[in-house]
Amino acid sequence: MSTILPNDYAEFLRDLKAKIQSRQARAILAVNQELIALYWEIGQQIVDRQETSGWGDAIITQIEKDLKREMPDLEGFSRRNLYRMRSLYLAYREQGETVPQLVAQTPVRQAWPITWR
Repeated sequence: MSTILPNDYAEFLRDLKAKIQSRQARAILAVNQELIALYWEIGQQIVDRQETSGWGDAIITQIEKDLKREMPDLEGFSRRNLYRMRSLYLAYREQGETVPQLVAQTPVRQAWPITWR
């Protein structure tokens, strides 16, 4: 048994698909903004502690171990990625707090994916 579709159904479906794709793209950008802001904050906190409290580079390995132990399903916070977060902050800290906001507005792929299971 076949269903007879209204004449304007194809246009209706195209509009729905366009809305879905537009919202998906906006969601990806919002996630990227939040992740970049998080990476900036983590990098800033690591650098601040290293500069003010004398923490060495070994703390980054410790952070990785503790995050893995306390949040075993969390990914994206390896020692390498924590160093990248630190480097992101160090590279742009002279330009102030507007940098993570500006960078977050660019439509880029996540540099260091974080996934929760």
